[in-house]
Amino acid sequence: MGRPLSRAAQAKIIHQVAEQPSSWRGWSLLHSPDPDWTDPRRAEQPVQPVPQPLTPPEPFFLVDGSQSLTPEKAASEALYGMLHYIRANKAGQGYTLLEFRVGEPKLLGREEVMQMALEACSTPERSRWTEDQLRAWCRSFFRRYPGLGKDMWIVEPAFSLKWSGEIDSIPYDACVSSGMADPEGFVDLPNLFRHRVRSSPLLLIRQGHQYRLQHAEAFFAQYEDSARHGRLT
Repeated sequence: MGRPLSRAAQAKIIHQVAEQPSSWRGWSLLHSPDPDWTDPRRAEQPVQPVPQPLTPPEPFFLVDGSQSLTPEKAASEALYGMLHYIRANKAGQGYTLLEFRVGEPKLLGREEVMQMALEACSTPERSRWTEDQLRAWCRSFFRRYPGLGKDMWIVEPAFSLKWSGEIDSIPYDACVSSGMADPEGFVDLPNLFRHRVRSSPLLLIRQGHQYRLQHAEAFFAQYEDSARHGRLT
Protein backbone atom coordinates (compact mmCIF):
# COMPACT_ATOMS: atom_id res chain seq x y z
CA MET A 1 0.00 0.00 0.00
CA GLY A 2 2.96 2.31 0.38
CA ARG A 3 3.48 5.02 2.95
CA PRO A 4 0.26 6.64 4.30
CA LEU A 5 -0.48 10.10 2.96
CA SER A 6 0.14 12.93 5.39
CA ARG A 7 -2.69 15.23 6.40
CA ALA A 8 -1.17 17.98 4.26
CA ALA A 9 -0.94 15.64 1.27
CA GLN A 10 -4.57 14.62 1.73
CA ALA A 11 -5.66 18.26 1.89
CA LYS A 12 -3.73 19.08 -1.28
CA ILE A 13 -5.37 16.24 -3.20
CA ILE A 14 -8.83 17.14 -1.92
CA HIS A 15 -8.39 20.76 -3.05
CA GLN A 16 -7.10 19.66 -6.44
CA VAL A 17 -10.11 17.42 -7.05
CA ALA A 18 -12.48 20.11 -5.74
CA GLU A 19 -11.13 22.62 -8.25
CA GLN A 20 -12.31 20.41 -11.13
CA PRO A 21 -15.88 21.34 -12.20
CA SER A 22 -16.48 17.74 -13.27
CA SER A 23 -16.16 16.64 -9.65
CA TRP A 24 -19.43 18.32 -8.64
CA ARG A 25 -23.08 17.88 -9.46
CA GLY A 26 -24.48 20.37 -11.97
CA TRP A 27 -21.51 22.77 -11.94
CA SER A 28 -22.24 24.28 -15.37
CA LEU A 29 -25.88 24.85 -14.51
CA LEU A 30 -25.22 26.51 -11.16
CA HIS A 31 -22.46 28.70 -12.57
CA SER A 32 -24.80 30.04 -15.26
CA PRO A 33 -27.62 31.25 -12.98
CA ASP A 34 -31.01 32.28 -14.34
CA PRO A 35 -32.57 35.37 -12.71
CA ASP A 36 -35.93 33.59 -12.83
CA TRP A 37 -34.68 31.02 -10.31
CA THR A 38 -35.49 33.28 -7.36
CA ASP A 39 -38.51 35.08 -8.81
CA PRO A 40 -41.41 34.33 -6.41
CA ARG A 41 -43.89 34.93 -9.22
CA ARG A 42 -42.80 31.59 -10.65
CA ALA A 43 -44.14 29.71 -7.62
CA GLU A 44 -46.80 27.14 -8.45
CA GLN A 45 -50.27 28.31 -7.46
CA PRO A 46 -52.08 24.96 -6.85
CA VAL A 47 -51.27 23.27 -3.55
CA GLN A 48 -48.59 20.64 -4.06
CA PRO A 49 -48.21 17.63 -1.70
CA VAL A 50 -45.00 17.43 0.30
CA PRO A 51 -44.06 13.78 0.95
CA GLN A 52 -41.13 14.62 3.24
CA PRO A 53 -40.37 18.03 4.79
CA LEU A 54 -36.64 17.40 4.36
CA THR A 55 -36.97 16.95 0.59
CA PRO A 56 -39.53 19.53 -0.63
CA PRO A 57 -40.22 19.00 -4.34
CA GLU A 58 -41.40 22.56 -4.89
CA PRO A 59 -39.26 25.68 -4.37
CA PHE A 60 -39.98 28.08 -1.53
CA PHE A 61 -39.20 31.74 -2.14
CA LEU A 62 -38.28 34.55 0.20
CA VAL A 63 -37.93 38.24 -0.59
CA ASP A 64 -35.77 40.12 1.90
CA GLY A 65 -37.68 43.38 1.93
CA SER A 66 -35.58 44.71 4.80
CA GLN A 67 -32.38 43.88 2.90
CA SER A 68 -30.86 42.94 6.24
CA LEU A 69 -31.17 39.15 6.50
CA THR A 70 -28.12 36.97 6.81
CA PRO A 71 -28.21 33.84 4.62
CA GLU A 72 -28.73 31.77 7.79
CA LYS A 73 -31.71 33.87 8.83
CA ALA A 74 -33.12 33.78 5.31
CA ALA A 75 -32.82 29.98 5.27
CA SER A 76 -34.58 29.82 8.63
CA GLU A 77 -37.43 32.01 7.39
CA ALA A 78 -37.73 30.00 4.18
CA LEU A 79 -37.92 26.78 6.23
CA TYR A 80 -40.60 28.40 8.40
CA GLY A 81 -42.51 29.33 5.25
CA MET A 82 -42.26 25.76 3.96
CA LEU A 83 -43.56 24.24 7.19
CA HIS A 84 -46.33 26.85 7.45
CA TYR A 85 -47.33 25.98 3.87
CA ILE A 86 -47.57 22.28 4.74
CA ARG A 87 -49.63 22.92 7.87
CA ALA A 88 -51.89 25.64 6.48
CA ASN A 89 -52.69 23.75 3.27
CA LYS A 90 -52.79 20.27 4.84
CA ALA A 91 -50.21 19.41 2.21
CA GLY A 92 -48.44 16.62 4.06
CA GLN A 93 -48.55 13.42 2.04
CA GLY A 94 -49.44 10.67 4.52
CA TYR A 95 -49.20 12.96 7.52
CA THR A 96 -50.73 16.09 9.00
CA LEU A 97 -48.36 18.67 10.41
CA LEU A 98 -49.69 19.89 13.77
CA GLU A 99 -46.99 22.10 15.27
CA PHE A 100 -43.43 23.08 14.42
CA ARG A 101 -40.45 25.03 15.71
CA VAL A 102 -37.61 26.32 13.56
CA GLY A 103 -34.05 26.83 14.78
CA GLU A 104 -31.00 28.26 13.03
CA PRO A 105 -29.86 26.05 10.16
CA LYS A 106 -26.26 25.37 9.24
CA LEU A 107 -25.10 26.61 5.84
CA LEU A 108 -22.29 24.94 3.94
CA GLY A 109 -20.32 26.37 1.05
CA ARG A 110 -17.79 24.51 -1.07
CA GLU A 111 -15.02 25.16 1.47
CA GLU A 112 -17.07 23.52 4.20
CA VAL A 113 -17.77 20.50 1.98
CA MET A 114 -14.04 20.17 1.32
CA GLN A 115 -13.43 20.28 5.06
CA MET A 116 -15.99 17.52 5.50
CA ALA A 117 -14.04 15.45 2.97
CA LEU A 118 -10.81 16.02 4.88
CA GLU A 119 -12.44 15.01 8.14
CA ALA A 120 -13.86 11.88 6.51
CA CYS A 121 -10.33 10.91 5.44
CA SER A 122 -9.11 10.76 9.03
CA THR A 123 -10.27 7.16 9.52
CA PRO A 124 -7.48 4.53 9.78
CA GLU A 125 -8.59 2.84 6.56
CA ARG A 126 -8.67 6.01 4.44
CA SER A 127 -5.42 7.31 5.88
CA ARG A 128 -3.68 4.32 4.23
CA TRP A 129 -5.09 5.02 0.78
CA THR A 130 -2.85 5.79 -2.16
CA GLU A 131 -3.14 9.06 -4.04
CA ASP A 132 -5.19 7.43 -6.83
CA GLN A 133 -7.55 5.84 -4.32
CA LEU A 134 -8.08 9.13 -2.53
CA ARG A 135 -8.73 10.99 -5.78
CA ALA A 136 -11.33 8.41 -6.83
CA TRP A 137 -13.02 8.64 -3.44
CA CYS A 138 -13.05 12.45 -3.56
CA ARG A 139 -14.74 12.48 -6.96
CA SER A 140 -17.42 10.14 -5.63
CA PHE A 141 -17.83 12.22 -2.45
CA PHE A 142 -18.14 15.59 -4.21
CA ARG A 143 -20.60 14.22 -6.77
CA ARG A 144 -23.14 13.97 -3.94
CA TYR A 145 -23.14 17.76 -3.64
CA PRO A 146 -24.17 20.62 -5.94
CA GLY A 147 -21.34 22.53 -7.57
CA LEU A 148 -22.18 25.70 -5.68
CA GLY A 149 -21.68 29.03 -7.37
CA LYS A 150 -21.68 32.49 -5.83
CA ASP A 151 -24.33 33.09 -3.15
CA MET A 152 -25.34 29.44 -3.01
CA TRP A 153 -25.32 27.14 0.00
CA ILE A 154 -26.22 23.67 1.14
CA VAL A 155 -28.65 23.93 4.04
CA GLU A 156 -28.62 21.58 6.99
CA PRO A 157 -32.05 22.44 8.46
CA ALA A 158 -32.97 22.74 12.12
CA PHE A 159 -36.60 22.22 13.03
CA SER A 160 -38.80 20.05 15.23
CA LEU A 161 -42.32 18.81 14.57
CA LYS A 162 -45.46 17.26 15.94
CA TRP A 163 -47.55 15.38 13.40
CA SER A 164 -50.25 12.77 12.99
CA GLY A 165 -49.94 9.97 10.49
CA GLU A 166 -46.56 8.84 9.16
CA ILE A 167 -43.55 10.62 7.68
CA ASP A 168 -41.57 8.13 5.61
CA SER A 169 -43.43 5.28 7.35
CA ILE A 170 -42.48 6.61 10.80
CA PRO A 171 -45.45 7.45 13.03
CA TYR A 172 -45.20 10.28 15.52
CA ASP A 173 -46.36 8.08 18.41
CA ALA A 174 -43.46 5.69 17.79
CA CYS A 175 -41.01 8.57 18.10
CA VAL A 176 -42.56 9.64 21.39
CA SER A 177 -42.62 6.12 22.85
CA SER A 178 -38.99 5.53 21.88
CA GLY A 179 -37.84 8.72 23.62
CA MET A 180 -37.07 10.72 20.46
CA ALA A 181 -39.36 13.61 21.40
CA ASP A 182 -38.29 16.44 23.70
CA PRO A 183 -40.21 17.20 26.93
CA GLU A 184 -42.71 19.28 24.96
CA GLY A 185 -43.33 16.50 22.46
CA PHE A 186 -41.39 17.91 19.48
CA VAL A 187 -39.32 15.55 17.33
CA ASP A 188 -36.10 16.77 15.71
CA LEU A 189 -36.81 15.57 12.17
CA PRO A 190 -33.39 16.38 10.64
CA ASN A 191 -31.76 14.36 13.42
CA LEU A 192 -34.19 11.51 12.85
CA PHE A 193 -33.12 11.40 9.19
CA ARG A 194 -29.61 12.77 9.71
CA HIS A 195 -28.02 10.60 7.00
CA ARG A 196 -30.48 11.96 4.43
CA VAL A 197 -29.72 15.55 5.40
CA ARG A 198 -26.11 15.12 4.28
CA SER A 199 -26.64 12.80 1.31
CA SER A 200 -29.69 14.57 -0.13
CA PRO A 201 -29.28 18.27 0.65
CA LEU A 202 -31.42 21.36 0.45
CA LEU A 203 -30.13 24.08 -1.86
CA LEU A 204 -30.36 27.80 -1.04
CA ILE A 205 -29.78 30.33 -3.83
CA ARG A 206 -29.60 34.10 -3.33
CA GLN A 207 -29.92 36.63 -6.13
CA GLY A 208 -29.97 40.20 -4.89
CA HIS A 209 -32.51 40.21 -2.07
CA GLN A 210 -34.45 37.17 -3.29
CA TYR A 211 -33.92 33.58 -2.12
CA ARG A 212 -34.96 30.16 -3.33
CA LEU A 213 -34.94 27.06 -1.09
CA GLN A 214 -35.51 23.63 -2.62
CA HIS A 215 -34.39 20.04 -2.42
CA ALA A 216 -31.33 19.83 -4.68
CA GLU A 217 -32.60 16.75 -6.52
CA ALA A 218 -35.90 18.48 -7.25
CA PHE A 219 -34.06 21.57 -8.48
CA PHE A 220 -31.98 19.53 -10.93
CA ALA A 221 -35.04 17.59 -12.07
CA GLN A 222 -36.88 20.86 -12.73
CA TYR A 223 -34.03 22.06 -14.95
CA GLU A 224 -33.31 18.63 -16.32
CA ASP A 225 -31.84 19.57 -19.68
CA SER A 226 -29.52 22.19 -18.23
CA ALA A 227 -28.64 19.97 -15.29
CA ARG A 228 -27.74 17.12 -17.61
CA HIS A 229 -25.47 19.49 -19.49
CA GLY A 230 -23.81 20.36 -16.19
CA ARG A 231 -23.35 16.78 -15.01
CA LEU A 232 -19.96 16.18 -16.52
CA THR A 233 -18.29 12.83 -16.05
